[in-house]
Amino acid sequence: MPEIIVPATSANMGPGFDSLGLAVNLYLKVRISKQSDQWIVHHPFDKRVPTDEKNMIVLSALTVDASIQPHEIFVESEIPLARGLGSSSSAIIAGLMLGNELSESINLSKQQILDRAVKIEGHPDNVSPAIFGGIVVGGPDPQKKGNFLTYQIDTPDDYLPIAVIPY
Repeated sequence: MPEIIVPATSANMGPGFDSLGLAVNLYLKVRISKQSDQWIVHHPFDKRVPTDEKNMIVLSALTVDASIQPHEIFVESEIPLARGLGSSSSAIIAGLMLGNELSESINLSKQQILDRAVKIEGHPDNVSPAIFGGIVVGGPDPQKKGNFLTYQIDTPDDYLPIAVIPY
């Protein structure tokens, strides 16, 4: 079974509001299983997260190619929902990569995935590091409306992000 792996992210770092983010070592994994009559999403989340074509991963996949055939997919995640670690961005990227994998007619580059992800998410701060890894600064391309530029910064070896999540 093919597997898609996307890191968690943290964004709005310092003065980099909506533009600066970093990937962290927590991951969303999507295993693609058999083709099906309808989308079936197995995941570890509660009932508020859809298990069908309304799941964010599937919705994002269908923006790549609305004609892809439904599949059964298995989702594992170390990323907590709604806790500032980019769970929705990771799901969007996983979905775009899923659509790219399953499409028979479309083959998106990382740049094209970024541009589509920003259209869905609204800004590049979380989606950029989910695609490129490390620390990423992103913003609109002044030369090409609707496209985004990124600059990847090497993450120091001794860098240790700490996330504090209240109960």
